[in-house]
Amino acid sequence: MQKLGKMKGTGKKTLPTGKYAWIIGNGVTRKGKDVRTLKEYGILYACNWFYRKEFAPHVLVASDEPMTRTILKTTPNWPRGNWFYTWFPKPGSGAKKIPTPEKFAAGPSACYIAAKVHEHKKIFLIGNDFFGKGSTFDVNNPDNNGIMNNLYEGEKHYAKVKEGMLNGAPTFRNWQRRYQWIIKQFPDTEFYHVEPFEGKSPPRLIGFDNFHQITWDNLMDHIQNDVELQDIKVITEEDKALAYSDNPDDIKAAVERQMAGQENVIYPDLMHPADVLKLRIQAKREQQKHGDKGKDVILECEIQTPAGPFKIQVPWMGMKTPGGHYVYPTDQEQQMYFNKENEDRMRLRMAFTGSQNALNGMPRAIVSEEAPKPKDIFLAAPPPPNIPGAQPIIPFDDNDTQKSVLPPPPII
Repeated sequence: MQKLGKMKGTGKKTLPTGKYAWIIGNGVTRKGKDVRTLKEYGILYACNWFYRKEFAPHVLVASDEPMTRTILKTTPNWPRGNWFYTWFPKPGSGAKKIPTPEKFAAGPSACYIAAKVHEHKKIFLIGNDFFGKGSTFDVNNPDNNGIMNNLYEGEKHYAKVKEGMLNGAPTFRNWQRRYQWIIKQFPDTEFYHVEPFEGKSPPRLIGFDNFHQITWDNLMDHIQNDVELQDIKVITEEDKALAYSDNPDDIKAAVERQMAGQENVIYPDLMHPADVLKLRIQAKREQQKHGDKGKDVILECEIQTPAGPFKIQVPWMGMKTPGGHYVYPTDQEQQMYFNKENEDRMRLRMAFTGSQNALNGMPRAIVSEEAPKPKDIFLAAPPPPNIPGAQPIIPFDDNDTQKSVLPPPPII
């Protein structure tokens, strides 16, 4: 396989399109492997602390805000002289905004940049382990993901190592649904999962025609000796159906994102803003009653969806003052903050969809005015996701008399 030549270095050179892309995750399956060699044959994308702990990639990606702040503060020259993508770029820092329609984790963000921005037709996922040690690998119970197996465990902004205790691995469901969406968006791009952890790829990915499993030795033989890539995956018709079907986790995530104040773009909002505000006020009162500081509350209510029922988790509604005291807003303050947040979210949606109406969305939730806690909320299935900007947006039905109507967002 031909080497890149001058592109094996780093810096803000113009990256070639259509080459091989190496998406380097931080799972244990890449430990001891010479991933540096890959820079000679393709564009290497790495995440978070890779650039400090190992070597300079062609492209660095960090999704979370705390990680981004630390990178910009401790190594301000890095994004000025190298490609650095983040969801939270600071003006003048040299960092670029991740172009995903919503906030993705670093790994799928890097994959999307490789496919969308640099148009790579062969993308290799290396050290993207998805599962923890002892994972049950159950498509119906993705939250039981075993024990942490990340190379940077205990580092700043990663789970801390506690004496005598093992850290649980993050659930693979969000990684899986993001990669599932990406693979659907780029059917002409081939995705290769290299040396999968314990031989496992996410169940909703393995059935795609353009998703493959290969060994590390086969990859090295391919780039150094032109040996053909050998797909080792074994799939069933059920695996294929699962890959190309809608993912119920997308419905759950759309509700969770709206409750947490994150923008929904791939799917529209599924709850009316008035209902979200009611749930947050109820959560705040529960938090105040129990004296919980900084802790989310899982409200005792079930939302009925095509994916089945699940309970709503509401973020902590208090604030921490500069003096270190915990305070809660009044209901009126909470409403004011919520309206501003909702306007900001809708503006982000407009930036991707091109919609001219910031208050558009899809209400499918009714909260009983009489019940102290909502008991029976029903969400209809959203339309299948497509490329951002291509799906229609259905306006809220403000004629529904069972909903309270929020005042319009403040003009800023």
